Order: sequence, then structure tokens, then C-alpha cells
Amino acid sequence: MRQLLRIGLALGAAFLLAACAAVSLKPPTVSFGGIEWRQGNLAEQHFALALRVDNPNAQELPVSALTLELELAGRRFASGRSAEPVTIPAGDDALLVVDVVSDLASVLRVVREARREGRSAIDFRLVGEVEVAGYGRHPFMRSGVVRADRIERSLNRAAVPPVDRPAAAP
Repeated sequence: MRQLLRIGLALGAAFLLAACAAVSLKPPTVSFGGIEWRQGNLAEQHFALALRVDNPNAQELPVSALTLELELAGRRFASGRSAEPVTIPAGDDALLVVDVVSDLASVLRVVREARREGRSAIDFRLVGEVEVAGYGRHPFMRSGVVRADRIERSLNRAAVPPVDRPAAAP
């Protein structure tokens, strides 16, 4: 009888472990997809930050939120949070666009500093969390470089055109 009880407990434990393994989740991977200026004024600038979120799991991934902070050249540059939940199919990826906010002075300071030092690229660091419904929060960190001229071009496109003034009356 004891032998039968031991076998039953061992089988129960094995089934329990198998069930836990079936619902375990590999954390999603997040990579930097690009940044583009959207709108702004002297106080703040809004950028669209594209992030590719990869689901390595055999089940769909219900992402309820993504929060992040972006550093450029070692300085806090912008922060943001995704606006809409998204479900990423099993073994697939999705491009999430997050609106991030920065102040104009920070942007200009980083670009001027890079230009003054003769650097064509600026280091970036992206830190955040992917919140998966029912599975908790999964931190991520990515780093790399972005071309300084790319940031400058975005700022130049964002510049307010000069106001035409009427010619003075003769």
C-alpha cells in the first residue's frame, strides 16, 4: 500500500511539474526599431519610438503595457508608456510605437556635444519593462548607437518655418 502511495505521489508531482512547465513563459525580447520626431514646442518634444517585441513562446503573448526610459550619450533623454494593449502571436513579433516626451534643451545638448567632439554617432541605452497580462513584468535593456545626423535631420524637419511678414507700405 505504501509503495502504491509513493508511486501515486510521484506521478502527481510529475504531472504538476509538467503543468507548470506548460504555462511557464520565456520573456519577450525588445529591440530598438527607430525614433522619429512627431511634434513639439520649446518646452517639450514628442517622438515616436519604434520597438520590436519578439515572442519566443509557443503561445500568444498578451502585452498590456510597455514602459521605457531612453538615454542618449549617458543622459536621460525621454520616457514613455505604450498606449494600447497588443497580443503578439506565438513565435512572432510586433512593432510597437511608443510616444516619448523630451525637452528640446536635452536634444540640442546631445547633438551639439557630439558635433563638438567630432562624433558621428551617439550612444543610446533603452531600459524598460514589458507587462504581460497574467505573467507579470519582464525587464529589458538594450544599447547601441544612433547616427547624430539622423537626429539632426529629424529636428530640422521639425523646425517651425519662418513667418512671412507683409512688405512695408511704400
